Amino acid sequence: MEEKNKNKDMKTVRNNKKIRNFTIILTVLILIVIFIIIFLQSRNHKKQSDYSNNTLTENQILNEVEKGQERQGTIQKENLENVELINNEKHNISEILQKERIWNNLLIKDIELYSKNGVTVFQANVDNQTGNDIEDKVIQILFKDKEGNVYGKVNGYLGDIKTGNTKKLYVTTSNDYTNAYDFEIEASN
Repeated sequence: MEEKNKNKDMKTVRNNKKIRNFTIILTVLILIVIFIIIFLQSRNHKKQSDYSNNTLTENQILNEVEKGQERQGTIQKENLENVELINNEKHNISEILQKERIWNNLLIKDIELYSKNGVTVFQANVDNQTGNDIEDKVIQILFKDKEGNVYGKVNGYLGDIKTGNTKKLYVTTSNDYTNAYDFEIEASN
């Protein structure tokens, strides 16, 4: 009888160990699945956040310019060549800079260059005349003086443009390049 009880106890102990091992394995698997779900959600959230951070609306960009990134009064008034001061803002008046131009079969028009509250803004309308849809491009704007020397460079972003459509290009910098005589656009590497 004692041996039967001993065998029963041993079976119970083994069954308890099996149940405990199964419970531990099941818990670990559940934790791994939860970790994977949290990881994938945070990764998707980061991608969406990165995308939304890279696609500012025109109003958001203008609001950032209006805020001036807390640099009120940093406008450089010593070099006013090609510039007109209006209400403490510098507006580029170079006819050469404002002239429409073609870059990679894209028509660049309605060009403005101005500085307000310490932020220089380059903006233009870009018409896709290529006959093909244009995918996102990182570009660089080179600001030139009258002699054609590049004295400033700013990286920018040109989003997707379907063929025949127009997109607004906004590029901002804290450097004051408003007195540029001309500019050039090139693809950034």
